[in-house]
Amino acid sequence: VALVAWHDAPVGVDIERVEPCPPGFAASISTPSELGRTTGPDSSKAQDMISLWCSKEALAKALGDALRYDPRRLESPLAWPDGRSGPWCAGALDAPDGHVAWLCWREPEPARP
Repeated sequence: VALVAWHDAPVGVDIERVEPCPPGFAASISTPSELGRTTGPDSSKAQDMISLWCSKEALAKALGDALRYDPRRLESPLAWPDGRSGPWCAGALDAPDGHVAWLCWREPEPARP
């Protein structure tokens, strides 16, 4: 499965297969505030954890160099009101069964008159 995105401003996509997460996975990818939301009984499902990871990967790619970003310091777009944070937009994509996918992009700056 592959995703391709095209935009005239920075864009990032990621798709991941949903599989059980190893112990400690949430702590290795979550900011302190996210960790507080991901340790409850209803939020420990693999789909939630993989979606959190996938959204961060898409954002890190859109920011330019995914390897530079520590996921424990990068807030996930999952919590962005209306899928927006300043000039950045994000959203989950329809994905094949057993997968999650995310898209993040920066809105182009308006042309100056």
